[in-house]
Amino acid sequence: HMNVKESDSPIGIVPSWLPTLPKVNVSTNKTAPGGGEWVWPPPDDGKSLPVCHRYLPYESDLPDDPQQLENLGNPERVILYLHGGGFVLCSSKTHRSLLMMLSDCTGATILSPNYRRPPEHPWPVPVEDCVASYRWLIEVGKLDPSKIVFAGDSAGGGLVVATMAKAREEGLPLPAGGIMWSPWLDLTDSFSGTWTTNQDTDFLPRDWAYKFSMAYAGGKDRLAEASPGNVNLEGLPPLLVEVGDAECLRDSALVWVERAKAAGVDVEAVVSDGMVHVFPLFAIFANKDLPPHQSYERAASFVDKVLGVCSDSESLTSGELV
Repeated sequence: HMNVKESDSPIGIVPSWLPTLPKVNVSTNKTAPGGGEWVWPPPDDGKSLPVCHRYLPYESDLPDDPQQLENLGNPERVILYLHGGGFVLCSSKTHRSLLMMLSDCTGATILSPNYRRPPEHPWPVPVEDCVASYRWLIEVGKLDPSKIVFAGDSAGGGLVVATMAKAREEGLPLPAGGIMWSPWLDLTDSFSGTWTTNQDTDFLPRDWAYKFSMAYAGGKDRLAEASPGNVNLEGLPPLLVEVGDAECLRDSALVWVERAKAAGVDVEAVVSDGMVHVFPLFAIFANKDLPPHQSYERAASFVDKVLGVCSDSESLTSGELV
Protein backbone atom coordinates (compact mmCIF):
# COMPACT_ATOMS: atom_id res chain seq x y z
CA HIS A 1 0.00 0.00 0.00
CA MET A 2 1.34 3.46 -0.87
CA ASN A 3 -0.09 5.29 2.15
CA VAL A 4 -0.72 8.43 0.12
CA LYS A 5 -2.31 11.16 2.23
CA GLU A 6 -4.58 13.93 1.01
CA SER A 7 -1.84 16.37 1.99
CA ASP A 8 0.37 14.70 -0.62
CA SER A 9 -2.03 15.78 -3.37
CA PRO A 10 -1.81 19.56 -3.90
CA ILE A 11 -4.67 21.09 -5.83
CA GLY A 12 -2.28 22.69 -8.29
CA ILE A 13 -3.77 25.05 -10.84
CA VAL A 14 -7.20 23.41 -11.21
CA PRO A 15 -9.90 24.47 -8.72
CA SER A 16 -11.62 21.71 -6.77
CA TRP A 17 -14.92 23.56 -6.59
CA LEU A 18 -15.98 22.97 -10.19
CA PRO A 19 -19.63 21.93 -10.56
CA THR A 20 -20.46 18.29 -9.93
CA LEU A 21 -23.24 16.05 -11.20
CA PRO A 22 -26.15 15.28 -8.88
CA LYS A 23 -26.60 11.80 -10.35
CA VAL A 24 -23.07 10.43 -9.84
CA ASN A 25 -21.58 9.20 -6.56
CA VAL A 26 -18.10 9.82 -5.16
CA SER A 27 -16.35 8.27 -2.19
CA THR A 28 -12.83 8.40 -0.79
CA ASN A 29 -10.74 5.42 -1.82
CA LYS A 30 -9.92 3.49 1.34
CA THR A 31 -9.23 0.09 -0.18
CA ALA A 32 -7.11 0.20 -3.34
CA PRO A 33 -3.50 1.46 -3.30
CA GLY A 34 -2.89 5.16 -3.70
CA GLY A 35 -5.85 6.87 -2.11
CA GLY A 36 -7.82 9.08 -4.47
CA GLU A 37 -11.50 8.53 -5.16
CA TRP A 38 -14.09 6.12 -6.51
CA VAL A 39 -16.76 7.53 -8.85
CA TRP A 40 -19.78 5.57 -9.98
CA PRO A 41 -23.34 5.99 -11.24
CA PRO A 42 -25.98 4.81 -8.74
CA PRO A 43 -27.76 1.57 -9.62
CA ASP A 44 -30.89 1.91 -11.68
CA ASP A 45 -33.13 0.39 -9.02
CA GLY A 46 -35.36 3.35 -8.29
CA LYS A 47 -34.20 3.34 -4.68
CA SER A 48 -30.61 4.53 -4.52
CA LEU A 49 -29.96 8.24 -4.32
CA PRO A 50 -26.65 9.98 -5.07
CA VAL A 51 -24.75 11.63 -2.26
CA CYS A 52 -25.10 15.30 -1.37
CA HIS A 53 -22.19 16.86 -3.24
CA ARG A 54 -21.81 19.73 -0.84
CA TYR A 55 -19.75 17.36 1.26
CA LEU A 56 -17.87 15.45 -1.43
CA PRO A 57 -16.29 13.02 -1.19
CA TYR A 58 -18.69 11.06 0.98
CA GLU A 59 -16.87 9.73 4.04
CA SER A 60 -19.55 7.40 5.39
CA ASP A 61 -20.40 3.99 3.97
CA LEU A 62 -22.81 4.09 1.05
CA PRO A 63 -24.72 0.88 0.35
CA ASP A 64 -23.73 0.95 -3.33
CA ASP A 65 -20.11 2.05 -2.78
CA PRO A 66 -18.04 -0.48 -4.78
CA GLN A 67 -15.68 -0.75 -1.82
CA GLN A 68 -18.53 -2.14 0.31
CA LEU A 69 -19.52 -4.81 -2.22
CA GLU A 70 -18.06 -8.22 -2.93
CA ASN A 71 -15.83 -8.06 -6.02
CA LEU A 72 -16.69 -4.35 -6.25
CA GLY A 73 -20.26 -5.29 -7.14
CA ASN A 74 -19.11 -7.04 -10.33
CA PRO A 75 -19.30 -3.93 -12.53
CA GLU A 76 -19.53 -4.55 -16.26
CA ARG A 77 -17.21 -1.65 -17.03
CA VAL A 78 -14.43 -0.05 -15.00
CA ILE A 79 -12.13 2.84 -15.83
CA LEU A 80 -8.77 3.30 -14.15
CA TYR A 81 -8.33 7.07 -14.50
CA LEU A 82 -4.85 8.58 -14.21
CA HIS A 83 -5.13 12.31 -13.59
CA GLY A 84 -2.97 14.89 -15.30
CA GLY A 85 -1.09 17.86 -13.89
CA GLY A 86 2.33 17.85 -15.54
CA PHE A 87 3.27 14.76 -13.50
CA VAL A 88 3.72 16.95 -10.42
CA LEU A 89 0.36 18.69 -9.73
CA CYS A 90 -3.33 17.95 -9.19
CA SER A 91 -5.18 14.94 -7.83
CA SER A 92 -8.46 13.08 -8.19
CA LYS A 93 -10.06 16.01 -6.37
CA THR A 94 -9.10 18.57 -9.01
CA HIS A 95 -10.42 16.26 -11.72
CA ARG A 96 -13.65 15.32 -9.94
CA SER A 97 -15.92 17.16 -12.36
CA LEU A 98 -14.25 15.43 -15.32
CA LEU A 99 -14.44 12.04 -13.56
CA MET A 100 -18.12 12.43 -12.82
CA MET A 101 -18.92 13.39 -16.41
CA LEU A 102 -16.90 10.44 -17.68
CA SER A 103 -18.69 8.04 -15.33
CA ASP A 104 -22.06 9.49 -16.33
CA CYS A 105 -21.50 9.19 -20.08
CA THR A 106 -19.88 5.73 -20.01
CA GLY A 107 -21.80 4.16 -17.13
CA ALA A 108 -18.46 3.02 -15.73
CA THR A 109 -17.21 2.69 -12.19
CA ILE A 110 -14.02 4.76 -11.98
CA LEU A 111 -11.02 4.43 -9.69
CA SER A 112 -8.75 7.49 -9.80
CA PRO A 113 -5.68 6.97 -7.59
CA ASN A 114 -3.40 9.71 -6.33
CA TYR A 115 -0.14 8.20 -7.53
CA ARG A 116 3.03 9.51 -5.90
CA ARG A 117 4.77 12.31 -7.76
CA PRO A 118 8.03 14.23 -8.11
CA PRO A 119 10.12 15.83 -6.86
CA GLU A 120 9.97 13.40 -3.92
CA HIS A 121 9.01 10.46 -6.13
CA PRO A 122 10.39 10.76 -9.69
CA TRP A 123 9.99 8.19 -12.46
CA PRO A 124 9.46 5.26 -12.37
CA VAL A 125 7.55 5.53 -9.05
CA PRO A 126 4.38 7.10 -10.55
CA VAL A 127 4.21 4.34 -13.16
CA GLU A 128 4.76 1.65 -10.54
CA ASP A 129 1.96 3.12 -8.42
CA CYS A 130 -0.46 3.08 -11.37
CA VAL A 131 0.43 -0.54 -12.05
CA ALA A 132 -0.20 -1.32 -8.37
CA SER A 133 -3.71 0.13 -8.69
CA TYR A 134 -4.37 -1.94 -11.81
CA ARG A 135 -3.01 -5.09 -10.17
CA TRP A 136 -5.32 -4.49 -7.20
CA LEU A 137 -8.37 -4.24 -9.48
CA ILE A 138 -7.50 -7.60 -11.03
CA GLU A 139 -6.19 -9.57 -8.06
CA VAL A 140 -8.17 -8.13 -5.14
CA GLY A 141 -11.18 -6.68 -6.94
CA LYS A 142 -11.40 -9.86 -9.03
CA LEU A 143 -12.14 -7.87 -12.17
CA ASP A 144 -11.74 -9.27 -15.66
CA PRO A 145 -9.15 -7.08 -17.46
CA SER A 146 -11.37 -7.23 -20.56
CA LYS A 147 -13.85 -5.05 -18.63
CA ILE A 148 -11.23 -2.42 -17.70
CA VAL A 149 -10.27 0.65 -19.72
CA PHE A 150 -7.43 3.00 -18.82
CA ALA A 151 -7.97 6.74 -19.27
CA GLY A 152 -5.99 9.86 -18.50
CA ASP A 153 -5.29 13.44 -19.48
CA SER A 154 -2.02 15.24 -20.18
CA ALA A 155 0.63 13.54 -18.03
CA GLY A 156 -2.04 10.97 -17.14
CA GLY A 157 -2.55 10.33 -20.84
CA GLY A 158 1.12 9.45 -21.07
CA LEU A 159 0.81 7.28 -17.99
CA VAL A 160 -1.90 5.28 -19.78
CA VAL A 161 0.63 3.72 -22.18
CA ALA A 162 3.48 3.73 -19.64
CA THR A 163 1.29 1.76 -17.23
CA MET A 164 0.24 -0.65 -19.97
CA ALA A 165 3.86 -1.32 -20.91
CA LYS A 166 4.91 -1.81 -17.28
CA ALA A 167 1.93 -4.08 -16.58
CA ARG A 168 2.86 -6.19 -19.62
CA GLU A 169 6.44 -6.35 -18.35
CA GLU A 170 5.19 -7.64 -15.00
CA GLY A 171 3.13 -10.34 -16.69
CA LEU A 172 -0.29 -8.78 -16.16
CA PRO A 173 -2.95 -9.06 -18.87
CA LEU A 174 -3.62 -5.77 -20.60
CA PRO A 175 -6.91 -3.84 -20.32
CA ALA A 176 -9.47 -3.62 -23.13
CA GLY A 177 -8.29 -0.19 -24.26
CA GLY A 178 -7.10 3.27 -23.34
CA ILE A 179 -8.37 6.85 -23.66
CA MET A 180 -5.68 9.53 -23.91
CA TRP A 181 -6.78 13.16 -23.72
CA SER A 182 -4.01 15.59 -24.75
CA PRO A 183 -1.31 13.07 -23.79
CA TRP A 184 2.17 14.23 -22.83
CA LEU A 185 4.41 11.60 -24.39
CA ASP A 186 7.76 13.21 -25.27
CA LEU A 187 9.60 14.78 -22.34
CA THR A 188 12.70 15.61 -24.38
CA ASP A 189 11.12 18.49 -26.30
CA SER A 190 9.18 21.50 -25.05
CA PHE A 191 10.07 23.89 -27.84
CA SER A 192 9.56 22.61 -31.39
CA GLY A 193 6.41 22.72 -33.51
CA THR A 194 3.19 23.58 -31.69
CA TRP A 195 5.06 23.98 -28.42
CA THR A 196 6.05 27.33 -29.95
CA THR A 197 3.37 28.09 -32.53
CA ASN A 198 0.50 27.48 -30.09
CA GLN A 199 1.99 29.30 -27.11
CA ASP A 200 -0.40 32.19 -27.72
CA THR A 201 -3.52 30.00 -27.84
CA ASP A 202 -2.80 27.38 -25.14
CA PHE A 203 -2.20 27.72 -21.41
CA LEU A 204 0.89 25.47 -21.12
CA PRO A 205 4.07 27.53 -20.64
CA ARG A 206 7.19 25.97 -22.12
CA ASP A 207 9.40 26.81 -19.14
CA TRP A 208 7.05 24.99 -16.76
CA ALA A 209 6.94 22.02 -19.10
CA TYR A 210 10.73 21.78 -19.05
CA LYS A 211 10.89 22.01 -15.26
CA PHE A 212 8.11 19.46 -14.79
CA SER A 213 9.69 17.01 -17.23
CA MET A 214 13.05 17.32 -15.46
CA ALA A 215 11.41 16.73 -12.08
CA TYR A 216 9.53 13.68 -13.36
CA ALA A 217 12.52 12.12 -15.10
CA GLY A 218 14.88 12.88 -12.23
CA GLY A 219 17.52 14.41 -14.48
CA LYS A 220 18.22 15.42 -18.07
CA ASP A 221 19.97 12.13 -18.86
CA ARG A 222 16.73 10.23 -18.06
CA LEU A 223 14.28 12.32 -20.11
CA ALA A 224 14.15 9.96 -23.10
CA GLU A 225 13.94 6.81 -20.98
CA ALA A 226 11.18 8.29 -18.81
CA SER A 227 9.15 9.54 -21.79
CA PRO A 228 5.91 7.54 -22.01
CA GLY A 229 6.05 7.77 -25.79
CA ASN A 230 9.20 5.65 -25.88
CA VAL A 231 7.70 2.50 -24.37
CA ASN A 232 7.52 -0.70 -26.38
CA LEU A 233 4.25 -0.54 -28.31
CA GLU A 234 4.01 -4.24 -29.07
CA GLY A 235 0.63 -5.74 -28.30
CA LEU A 236 -1.00 -2.62 -26.86
CA PRO A 237 -4.83 -2.61 -26.94
CA PRO A 238 -6.94 -0.12 -28.94
CA LEU A 239 -6.42 3.54 -28.04
CA LEU A 240 -8.42 6.74 -28.46
CA VAL A 241 -6.20 9.84 -28.63
CA GLU A 242 -7.75 13.32 -28.54
CA VAL A 243 -5.94 16.62 -28.93
CA GLY A 244 -6.95 20.21 -29.49
CA ASP A 245 -5.82 21.97 -32.64
CA ALA A 246 -4.77 24.99 -30.57
CA GLU A 247 -2.78 23.14 -27.90
CA CYS A 248 0.96 22.92 -27.47
CA LEU A 249 1.09 19.12 -27.35
CA ARG A 250 -0.72 18.63 -30.67
CA ASP A 251 2.31 17.93 -32.85
CA SER A 252 4.13 15.59 -30.50
CA ALA A 253 0.96 13.60 -29.81
CA LEU A 254 0.19 13.16 -33.52
CA VAL A 255 3.78 12.13 -34.31
CA TRP A 256 3.43 9.41 -31.67
CA VAL A 257 0.04 8.36 -33.06
CA GLU A 258 1.63 7.67 -36.45
CA ARG A 259 4.42 5.68 -34.81
CA ALA A 260 1.89 3.65 -32.83
CA LYS A 261 -0.14 2.92 -35.98
CA ALA A 262 3.04 1.82 -37.76
CA ALA A 263 3.69 -0.56 -34.87
CA GLY A 264 0.29 -2.16 -35.41
CA VAL A 265 -1.64 -0.46 -32.60
CA ASP A 266 -5.30 0.27 -33.31
CA VAL A 267 -5.38 4.03 -32.68
CA GLU A 268 -8.28 6.39 -33.28
CA ALA A 269 -7.02 9.98 -33.20
CA VAL A 270 -9.25 13.05 -33.16
CA VAL A 271 -8.15 16.69 -33.52
CA SER A 272 -10.75 19.23 -32.38
CA ASP A 273 -10.58 22.62 -34.05
CA GLY A 274 -9.80 25.58 -31.80
CA MET A 275 -9.50 23.47 -28.64
CA VAL A 276 -6.77 23.85 -26.01
CA HIS A 277 -5.03 21.39 -23.72
CA VAL A 278 -7.35 18.86 -22.00
CA PHE A 279 -10.42 20.62 -23.39
CA PRO A 280 -12.84 17.98 -21.99
CA LEU A 281 -12.12 19.53 -18.60
CA PHE A 282 -14.01 22.64 -19.72
CA ALA A 283 -17.23 20.89 -20.75
CA ILE A 284 -18.98 22.36 -17.71
CA PHE A 285 -18.65 25.79 -19.35
CA ALA A 286 -19.55 24.71 -22.91
CA ASN A 287 -22.73 24.17 -24.86
CA LYS A 288 -23.69 20.54 -25.44
CA ASP A 289 -22.95 20.70 -29.18
CA LEU A 290 -19.33 21.83 -28.76
CA PRO A 291 -16.13 19.71 -28.76
CA PRO A 292 -15.70 19.41 -24.96
CA HIS A 293 -19.02 17.55 -24.71
CA GLN A 294 -18.41 15.67 -27.95
CA SER A 295 -15.20 14.28 -26.47
CA TYR A 296 -17.23 12.51 -23.77
CA GLU A 297 -19.58 11.13 -26.40
CA ARG A 298 -16.61 9.72 -28.29
CA ALA A 299 -15.21 8.30 -25.06
CA ALA A 300 -18.50 6.53 -24.39
CA SER A 301 -18.57 5.12 -27.94
CA PHE A 302 -14.96 3.97 -27.62
CA VAL A 303 -15.66 2.21 -24.32
CA ASP A 304 -18.68 0.52 -25.90
CA LYS A 305 -16.56 -0.58 -28.84
CA VAL A 306 -13.63 -2.07 -26.91
CA LEU A 307 -16.00 -3.81 -24.52
CA GLY A 308 -17.85 -5.31 -27.48
CA VAL A 309 -21.09 -3.38 -27.09
CA CYS A 310 -21.12 -1.73 -30.54
CA SER A 311 -19.45 -2.09 -33.91
CA ASP A 312 -16.54 -0.08 -35.28
CA SER A 313 -18.89 1.83 -37.58
CA GLU A 314 -20.76 3.20 -34.57
CA SER A 315 -17.66 4.25 -32.66
CA LEU A 316 -16.70 7.85 -33.42
CA THR A 317 -18.60 10.83 -34.73
CA SER A 318 -17.65 14.51 -35.15
CA GLY A 319 -14.15 15.92 -34.77
CA GLU A 320 -11.38 15.51 -37.35
CA LEU A 321 -10.21 11.92 -37.54
CA VAL A 322 -6.47 11.51 -38.14
